[in-house]
Amino acid sequence: DNNSKHNFLNSDELNVKLQLDKPGDANEYVLMGRNYRDQGKYEQAIKYFEKALKINPENYDVCCELACCFMDQDELESAIKYFQKALKINPNDEWNYIGLAYCLIELGKHDEAENCFRAAIKINPENEDAYGGLGRFFRVQRRYEEAEKYFQKALEINQDDEWNYLGVADSLIDLGKYEEAENYFRSALKINPENGYAYEGLGRTCRKHGKYEEAEKYLQKALAIDAENEMFYNQLGLCFESQGKLEEAENCFRVALEINPEDKYAHEGLGKVCRRQGKYEEAEKCFKKVIAIDPKKEGIYEELGLSLMGQGKHQEAENSFLESRKITQMQGHRYYSPETINNYIKLKKTLEKNNVQYVCVQYPMWDVELLKDIFREESGIIFVDNKKIFEDAVNQSSYCEYFVDAFGGDFGHCTPKGNKLLAENIARVILKDCFGSDINFN
Repeated sequence: DNNSKHNFLNSDELNVKLQLDKPGDANEYVLMGRNYRDQGKYEQAIKYFEKALKINPENYDVCCELACCFMDQDELESAIKYFQKALKINPNDEWNYIGLAYCLIELGKHDEAENCFRAAIKINPENEDAYGGLGRFFRVQRRYEEAEKYFQKALEINQDDEWNYLGVADSLIDLGKYEEAENYFRSALKINPENGYAYEGLGRTCRKHGKYEEAEKYLQKALAIDAENEMFYNQLGLCFESQGKLEEAENCFRVALEINPEDKYAHEGLGKVCRRQGKYEEAEKCFKKVIAIDPKKEGIYEELGLSLMGQGKHQEAENSFLESRKITQMQGHRYYSPETINNYIKLKKTLEKNNVQYVCVQYPMWDVELLKDIFREESGIIFVDNKKIFEDAVNQSSYCEYFVDAFGGDFGHCTPKGNKLLAENIARVILKDCFGSDINFN
């Protein structure tokens, strides 16, 4: 956003209009455009900026203004067009690279976005916003260690900016380092005691730690600062849901939707608490609303499937579970969080101390190489591969014969038949690798 680089006109709009009796003067069109943009009247602003650009097609400032107008309205393709035009005129402005990067992220053009952030840093290695942008980019990519690294770099450049502390704190939560995250949220509050997002972060951290009373306290403080923030209500709703306070959670999600009827997280939260209360039809509507907003949101088809099963719509439920599998396979979201990886490694060390054989069982339908990759520097582990055996079983019958849901995207909790298949395969591997015995359970 180039707001900080321009002085917007504060004089009366009418006085500016009166100056437009010289249609060849591009500067007056620019003044009018900035005045409208400052008021949030983007359509009028764009009209005047385009008039100015028609007079002078190489006007760098006007290209920047148009890019920001379109970006503010989420017209990203148009914003990209003008950011690129501005950079062609002046390739040394780091701010246009940053603006362009955010547009590219929204369109899923991640490699190009990363290159833009790095170009901004190359121009100005002390630009904290470029490092913060890379941090946010890597969080979206689930590359949490890299996210923390770049947020820390932004913080090194400017330790007086509370948002840099929040960036580090959020990445630490992603890594399961909750106590460290709390310290950074508290540091942000020392700079600005009225930062509601810092209180929200403390509440989120406490909830993940199971400290629900503290979480509620911090989230209520966040709402006292900003009672119109739907995200704060969503977090409070999740806190109530974690405690089984489903009615209180439901109320929070409904308030969030009053503030923003298109908030997919509020619809999802409301759907989950409705399903847990047996309100399956309403839950179904909520999850379908999420799909309408974001058709590829992870886990939502699994939730829809469970709601359909609750109504006895078994064929529709199976179709929903299959859609969940399709999205997971297409997006490639088969990963372990850093927290899970750390727990796997800690468990191995504990078992080694007690001279216990470590047997790692991969999820059904997942490639065992993902599990082996965690322990690439370790040895003495027995791995159980369940991918082919479950894929063959599902292909020969149906998904719902082996799974009751799709919580893992392309697999779920097993039916009795699925549990039997899983247990037999684990036993077969242990008997073969530990005792050299081949057994056929069929």
